[in-house]
Formats: sequence, structure tokens, C-alpha cells
Amino acid sequence: MDNFLPAVNVENARVYLGGQEILHNISWQVRRGERCFILGANGAGKTTLVKLLMGFAWPLFGARVQVLGKTFGHVNLLELRKSIAWVSPFMHKWLEDGAW
Repeated sequence: MDNFLPAVNVENARVYLGGQEILHNISWQVRRGERCFILGANGAGKTTLVKLLMGFAWPLFGARVQVLGKTFGHVNLLELRKSIAWVSPFMHKWLEDGAW
């Protein structure tokens, strides 16, 4: 992998779930080696952003999502997810719901 590519690159992402816009024109980049956390009130879109990065939620046409140098729509998400660690106290809920 190219060390100059960002670990996360999201450009102009808008995500609708249940007919409601959850994320509005999100652009965000995390460079390799950087550390960050997502903080916000309930309903602010934190989980939706994580779902977007994992490929469980898709943005509207025109957005670009790249994780670990791989562009969504041109990568096998099942294989990419093997390289992504996501820790949540609610992970068991995802596994029970069959989202994996």
C-alpha cells in the first residue's frame, strides 16, 4: 500500500436511511498513522459514518469513499473488512442482526 494515501478518505458523502438524511456532504480524511475518535450526541450520525466506512451504508451518487487506499465500488468489501478493526460495546447487536 502507498504510504501517501490516506487511511480514510470520504468526499461529499450524503447518506439517507429510512427516508431521512443522516449524513450531509461529509468530507473527511484520516492520514495513515493518525488517531481520531468520533464524538457526538445520540442521533448525530456516528454509527452511520462507521457503517459508511465499513460498506454497510452507501452514499448517494457522486460521493467517493476510500478506506486503506481501496475505492468503494471497485473493491471486494468482504475482503477489505478483514483489514478493518471496529470496536463497539454494541457489536453483539450487529452480529445478532446478521449484518455481517
